[in-house]
Amino acid sequence: MKKWFLPILIFAHLLYLQALTFYPYPELFTYPYLVTKGFVPYRDILDQHFPTLLMLPINLWSLGMRTEFSAKLVFFALIVLTHILIYTIARKLVKKDAFALVPSILYVALQPLFNGSTLWIDTFITPLTLGVVLCIILAIEEGEKGHPPPKATEWHSGLMRIKWWIYTGLLLGLVFTMKQTVAAFVAGILTFLLIRNKTRWGGFVSLLASGIPPLLLLLWVYQNNNWTDFSYWTLTFNTHVYSKMAVIYPNFGELLRVILIWGSAYLLFFWSKKKSREMVLFFLSSITLSFFAIGRFGLSYLQVALPFISLLISVSLFNGNIEMPKKVQQKVGKVNLGVVIFIVIIIFTFWHMRYFSRHSQGESYFANATTVKIAEEIKKRVQSNDHIFIFGGNPILYPLTDTVPSGNVYTVLVPWNYAVAEDRILHGLEDDPPKLVVVENETEIDGKKGKDFGKEVFAYIEENYEKVDEIEGYTFYERQ
Repeated sequence: MKKWFLPILIFAHLLYLQALTFYPYPELFTYPYLVTKGFVPYRDILDQHFPTLLMLPINLWSLGMRTEFSAKLVFFALIVLTHILIYTIARKLVKKDAFALVPSILYVALQPLFNGSTLWIDTFITPLTLGVVLCIILAIEEGEKGHPPPKATEWHSGLMRIKWWIYTGLLLGLVFTMKQTVAAFVAGILTFLLIRNKTRWGGFVSLLASGIPPLLLLLWVYQNNNWTDFSYWTLTFNTHVYSKMAVIYPNFGELLRVILIWGSAYLLFFWSKKKSREMVLFFLSSITLSFFAIGRFGLSYLQVALPFISLLISVSLFNGNIEMPKKVQQKVGKVNLGVVIFIVIIIFTFWHMRYFSRHSQGESYFANATTVKIAEEIKKRVQSNDHIFIFGGNPILYPLTDTVPSGNVYTVLVPWNYAVAEDRILHGLEDDPPKLVVVENETEIDGKKGKDFGKEVFAYIEENYEKVDEIEGYTFYERQ
């Protein structure tokens, strides 16, 4: 039964996620689609993320992720891979097979509560960060094997260790090229390796290897003569515009959730008399990956840290030799452990019931009835590859209708992007008049209406286009 428990647990996790409303970020479809239509990242697609899966020539769209079904398959595959890596790491550290399953159980309990049915760049990063930690564990393990072997085997062991350190560095470089906020994780891991005598040599190898993916990215930017736009959107825009205009803070419920879960994990870690290097790695990883939610807070951004929170709690309990401070012992010493476990189960049951009731009734953002209907209405009025303009609403309408934005320029309708890109969008409308304009009337971001922060574009539409129809909250305009 033990060997079947992990597959059963994973299957139960997938069933739970299947019952929730699936939310794949529209950028995962729209940006790769526009690249296949000849749009150049940062020049034509105005966005602050690093390209990788979104905007390189080989991307999610070109690899076949073009429908909600294919996106969900990718999402489920990433969840399964994450579980396998969590178990593999735990099995290296926890002696009993049954105990090695505990981090996976915790991950199932935690992951859905953090907008678990969301597919974003962070979902792809999660197994890669686990891969980094697993490679470090394997490299250290290879160096500590048994007594000194024969000379030929020493060379083999050395090569094996170099291999794992190289893999560590390549994975660190790869995750950094996927999202800027991973920089804290990369810097933290490399610092950890370089300051420890036993891993300093491996850390140096990893540092060198970690530079390869970023260098390849910069080479691609250079070859496309796109350095000015790339540096503005990925550096200047992020630090001077996005960081000031896109700030959002957690509400009380979100903050309480983070404090209770992260706080529990860190208390167990600090109360552990025996802090292994692996526990320090989990602690460091969970902190640095939590940076994903700094600035613009979102529960889904914290998903990437959850595997390390689960591992930290489990390994601290089983290997940490926990000893609470005397004052704490005096206050809670008389509390029965069974009562504590019962209270924890009640809290999580309440959280899950509340979360499930709120997130299992809606339609998918990708293929909801309104989006499908509007896509069909657009296709009645235009042909494939026609230039149209969608103001607000779901940007997935471009790939669903096989059309492209007018002026060959696109940016998401959000206040911080329009603060610097509205003139470009306006010039695109003027220089390349779209055959059709579709306006979603109630588009609102952070309490601000699209018609207000994109007022110049909307005013141009109202002045130069005639309203011809209104369907499901979308207004259709054609040129006068």
